[in-house]
Amino acid sequence: MAGNNIIKIKSYYFLTIFLMLALALGTLTPAALAADYLTATVAVDGNRVSAAGTTTPDTDVTLLVIRTTDENKSYTDQTRSDETGAFSFCFQMEEGTYQATFTSNGLTVQREFTVKNTSAGTVTVRVEGAEENLLPETKVDILAGQTTLLEAVTKALDESGTPYEMQNGMIYSIRGEEGWQWLLNGKGGMALPSTLLQDGDEIVLVDDMLWDPILTRLTLSDEQVSVGDTFTVTLEKVVEKSASPASGQEIYFNNESKITDAQGKVEFTATAEGNYYVTAQTKGNLVRPVPASIRVGKTSIIPDRNIRVKIRIEGYKKTIFNDTVTFDPESYKSSDGKYRITDPDGEEHKFSRPTVLLATIVAWNEGHIKDNSIGYNDNYVARMAGEEEFDFKDEHPTCGWLVRVNDVLINQGAGVWPIEDGDTVEWYYGDLDSYFGEIEVSPTSLDPGGTIKVKVTGRSNKEKDFGRYGERRPMADATVYVDGREYTTDENGEAQITMNTPGTYEVYAIKLDKNSKNGNYYFPLMSRTEKIEVKVTGTASSSIVLPEEIEGETFAELQKLLNKAGIMELPKERIKVEAGKAVVHPQVSDIEKAIAQIDQLVQEIKEKNLLEEEDVQWLKTKIRLVVPQCNCEEMETIIDTEAAKLLAQIDSLEVMSEIASFEVTAQTFGKEAKGQEIILFARRVDSTELSEKERAAVPQNSSVTELEARLGGNTVSNFNEPMLVGIPYADNSEAGDQIAAFMLNQDGTVEPVGGLYDEDSEMVKFITNHFSRYFAKQSVKQFADLSQVSWAKDAVQNLAGKGIIRGKSDSLFDPTASITRAEFCALMTRMLKYEASSDTVMPFKDVAKGIWYYDAVLAAYEKGLVSGKSAEAFDPSGAITRQEMAKIIGKVLESRRYRPGEEKQLDAFKDKDSIASWAKDAAAVVAREGIITGTPEGNFEPNRHASRAETAVMLFRLYKLIMK
Repeated sequence: MAGNNIIKIKSYYFLTIFLMLALALGTLTPAALAADYLTATVAVDGNRVSAAGTTTPDTDVTLLVIRTTDENKSYTDQTRSDETGAFSFCFQMEEGTYQATFTSNGLTVQREFTVKNTSAGTVTVRVEGAEENLLPETKVDILAGQTTLLEAVTKALDESGTPYEMQNGMIYSIRGEEGWQWLLNGKGGMALPSTLLQDGDEIVLVDDMLWDPILTRLTLSDEQVSVGDTFTVTLEKVVEKSASPASGQEIYFNNESKITDAQGKVEFTATAEGNYYVTAQTKGNLVRPVPASIRVGKTSIIPDRNIRVKIRIEGYKKTIFNDTVTFDPESYKSSDGKYRITDPDGEEHKFSRPTVLLATIVAWNEGHIKDNSIGYNDNYVARMAGEEEFDFKDEHPTCGWLVRVNDVLINQGAGVWPIEDGDTVEWYYGDLDSYFGEIEVSPTSLDPGGTIKVKVTGRSNKEKDFGRYGERRPMADATVYVDGREYTTDENGEAQITMNTPGTYEVYAIKLDKNSKNGNYYFPLMSRTEKIEVKVTGTASSSIVLPEEIEGETFAELQKLLNKAGIMELPKERIKVEAGKAVVHPQVSDIEKAIAQIDQLVQEIKEKNLLEEEDVQWLKTKIRLVVPQCNCEEMETIIDTEAAKLLAQIDSLEVMSEIASFEVTAQTFGKEAKGQEIILFARRVDSTELSEKERAAVPQNSSVTELEARLGGNTVSNFNEPMLVGIPYADNSEAGDQIAAFMLNQDGTVEPVGGLYDEDSEMVKFITNHFSRYFAKQSVKQFADLSQVSWAKDAVQNLAGKGIIRGKSDSLFDPTASITRAEFCALMTRMLKYEASSDTVMPFKDVAKGIWYYDAVLAAYEKGLVSGKSAEAFDPSGAITRQEMAKIIGKVLESRRYRPGEEKQLDAFKDKDSIASWAKDAAAVVAREGIITGTPEGNFEPNRHASRAETAVMLFRLYKLIMK
C-alpha cells in the first residue's frame, strides 16, 4: 500500500479495512501544510474515501463534506487526535465531486476530491502464441472504469501460473515468446496498457509479427450428439459486431482434420463416446479461436443446479447465522446475464456470477437478518445485523467484517469470489491483528464427573495470510463457555473442564479485548468459535434435598441450600501431620465432588422452576473445604495445578481450618497462577517471638497469626484481587460488630484492616491484598458529636474502629456534613482494599497527582466503580448525591455477582419516578438488599446530598453484606 493522495490496494477487491490500516500507519503523505497544527489529505479508492492528518495532540477534529454541484451536506463526523496529533476518517460516498472541510483549534483546511462511478466486473484474457495457445480464455475480476488493461493481463498470468517477463513497464515475453500486441474487443492499435476496462471486455494477446490480426470464432451445430451422428463446425472472422466465413482454415476433432469450405464450415462424424474439444489452427492474419466443446454419448440426466453452502456469521455480539442454505443460482439470473437478489432491507444487489455475497444474502433472507449494508458496488459488507465496521475504531482502526471460504481468507471482494456447491463460508468480525477462532473438544460424550479437554487455536488475519489459511497459534487467555460458566485457557490454549451434571451442552470459546468496548460489547481478539455439542449421560447425586415449599424469600433460601451443598469435609488421609505442622493436600476429586453436588442442585432448581431462568445464573457457587481439627501450630494447604484449574468452574473456594481460612477465586493471583500450584500457609505466632513493643500492642486474649501465600515456591507479595481471610478469635465477649482485625508491623505498630466476627467459625473475617501477621481485638472509635444521629452511632463508631471511616478530628465526626465524591471514593477503596495498577492512567484533569485522594479515585476508576462528570472532569470536591452513591454501591454488588434489581423493588419509594434512569437498576439492588431504606416519609430522595452519617450507615450495611 502506498500514499500520495491515492491508495492502491494490491488486489482491487482486497477488504477495504486495509485502507484504515494505511492511515493508522501513516503511509499517506500530507499534501501540504495548510496552517500551523492542522494538515489534511484525502484518498479515494472506488467509492471508499479516507482522510488523515495532524493537529495538536488530544484535540477534537470536525469534518464536513459538501457536494460541490448542489451544496448538499453529504457527510459530517468528529474525531479526536491521538497522543501524537494524528487523526483519520473513513467513509463511503456516491459518485460526484466534493469539498472536505477540516476544523481543529479554530483552524480550517479544505480539500477537494472526486468519486468515480466504479463497479465490480469480469473480463476475459487469453494469449495466442505463434504456434499454440499459451493461456486459455481466463476470467478476471476487475473494478470497471478503474482496472487497467495491463493490470488485468498480469493478474490472469499470475493466477494461472503462466511465466512472463516485464521490461520497461510492458510485458516483454510470455512462456519465452517475445513481442506482443493487444486486442481489446477485437480491436488493436488503440488498446494501450493503461486503457481502463469495463465489465465484459475481451482481451487477446497475439504475436506482434501478426499483421492486422482478426479474431475468429468457432460454433457447433450441436453441443451433444450420439455415436454415429454428424455435426457441423463453423469458423467465422469477427470484426467488431459483424461476422463472415473463414474459409480454407484447418479444423481438428478427435485426431481428424478438415478444411473449411467457402461458408467456413466442415462436417464431422462422432465415432466414440466421450468429451471432446474442436480446435482450429488458423493461417494468415487470423487469430486462433477459443476451442469449442462437444459431448458424444447418451443424453445425460439434467444435473441438479442447486448450490448448498454452509454459512456461519459470528458477530461481536452473538452468532448471527449458522446453517446450510440451498438455492438455485439460475433463479436469480436476469435477461442481461446478471444475478440479482433483494436483501431483507429491500435493497437489490447485482453480481456477474454466483458469489459468496449472493449466498450470504440468501442466508440473510432465510434468517430474516436486517440492518445490513453492502458497499463498494455490491462487493463489500460494511454492516451486518447492525454490527458495523469501525465500531471499535479507537483501539482497532481496521476493524470490520472478514470472510473465509473453505478455510481460506479470501483476497478478493465477496461480491466477485465465486461460490460452488459444498462450499463453507465463515464471516466474522475482527481486524488485521485478530484471529479466526477454532476449537477442539474431546470427548463429546461422557459420564457425569468426566472431564473434557478443550483446545482453542486461532488463524491470523495478517496481510500476508490473505488468499491462504493463515498462521495458526494457540489462544492463551481465551474464554471457554459451557452452559453459562466461564473457563480460561492456559498458555497452550487448553482447558480441562469437569462435566458433573447430565445434559447436552454447547461448548465454544472467544477472546475479548476488555480495553475496547462498544456499548456493552467488547472487541473480539479471536472470533467466537463454532459451538460443539457435548452430551453428559448417566446420573449424578446430591446430598441436598430441595424442600417442597420454601419459606421466606426464594432466592435467598436457595442460595443457603447451595452454600450447604458446597461444603466438603476433607478426609483425614488428605492431611499429614509432623512436628506440629499439618500439610493439607485436597485432591481434584474432592473439589469435583462438591461441584457435582452444586451442579445437581442447580439442575433440580431449573427442572422444578423454583426460580426464573435469568435468576438461576446469579446463584453463587462457593465450595468450602473443611480441614478436620489436628491441634497444629502450622498449616500448609497445597492446591496443585489440576485442582487450581477447577477454580474457573466456581465463584470461590474457601479452605477452612482451625488456624486460618482462605477464600480464593480464579482471579486472586492473576495470570501468574496459571500452571503453578498454590500454597496457603498459616502459623500461630508464639508470644516469645514478639518484641516487647509487639507484645504490648496485642491484647492478652488475642493471638497473632502469620499468613503467607506462594506460587510455585515463590512468595506472593501482592494479590491480583483482594482475598477474604479469617483468623481465630475465641473471646468475642458478645462484642459482635465491634471486633476488628489488625496488622502487626515489625516495629510494633498496628494498623486496623477492617473485619467482622463470624460466629459459626469463631473467626474474624477481613479483606486484604497482601499477607502479614494479624490479630483481632475489640475496637470502637468514640466521637462526641453523634448524639443527634443516634441511628448512625453504631455504624460510625464500628467503621471508625475498623479503620474504614475517619472523623474530621480525633473527637469530632461532623455527621450532618455532606460527603464529597473524592471522600466517597476513598471510603470505598479503603473498605474493599482496592489499589490501582501501576500502568493505569488517570483520565481526569481535575485530579492532580500527589493530592490525598488521587490513588483512591484512580483505583475506583480502574475497578469500574466511578466515572467522571465528563471524559476529563471528575469533580472531586462536589458533594455526592444519594443516587450517585447507589450507583457505585450497585457496581460493587454487581462485581460480586449479586443479581440485578427489578424496578418493582422501588415501589416502596413515593418519589421513585425522580430517580435518574441511569441509577434505577442500582437503586433497585441496594433497596432490595436493605442498604438504602429511604427516609421516614417514604422517599428515596435521589438528588439530595448524602450526609456523613448516612454514608456510614450505608457502608456498614454493605460491608456486612459482602463479608458474609
